[in-house]
Amino acid sequence: MKKASVKQLREELREIKRRLRSIERQVNHLEVGQGLSPREEFKRAFPDVKIDPQWFKVVGSLPPSPVEEDGSELSRIVEERYTR
Repeated sequence: MKKASVKQLREELREIKRRLRSIERQVNHLEVGQGLSPREEFKRAFPDVKIDPQWFKVVGSLPPSPVEEDGSELSRIVEERYTR
């Protein structure tokens, strides 16, 4: 059996990492394609973060509101959230 040089091993390792990243991207793409809602995707990505569902309206995952209303919508959400 022929011994591999450090250079060859590093090249092989880089190739393995490249293939792994490619597979991870494919898996992520398939998960998104499973019809998960943006809210579910967020929960999966950040399971420990609690977020008010109203914020998803602001970031575009609920039916859109006109851009002109974004400021007032943000103000309303913040006011409801922090002035109770």
